[in-house]
Amino acid sequence: LLVRALARIDTLEITAQDPGTATYAEKITREDERIDWREDSDAVLLRLRALNPRPGAWSMLAQERIRILAARKATGTGAPGYVLDDQLLVACGVGAIRVLEAQRQGKRVMGVADMLRGFPIPAGSQFA
Repeated sequence: LLVRALARIDTLEITAQDPGTATYAEKITREDERIDWREDSDAVLLRLRALNPRPGAWSMLAQERIRILAARKATGTGAPGYVLDDQLLVACGVGAIRVLEAQRQGKRVMGVADMLRGFPIPAGSQFA
């Protein structure tokens, strides 16, 4: 695709951006990075993808900050932020997500199965 695009570089038309339709993107703040579990699962997944890998989306669990780097939509219901099983299925405002990769503060990125071996998170725990 890149080779085809570069081959056409001399024939591309340059179009100036219309300043009337341009918008300013605000700087991402620490609070923008924090996961709001009251949102539906699609919104949580979009936040995770938008902030991955840097600065990353995070949430607090047992007074420890956990960055969530990968997740997928899953089936489940419960209070927002509650861990629904021992494999890190987390309830959202509507729906749930299954966390696939996470990082504890000061630790390396791990698959959830590896992380849970050293840092068990029982069902009923709550992300804040």
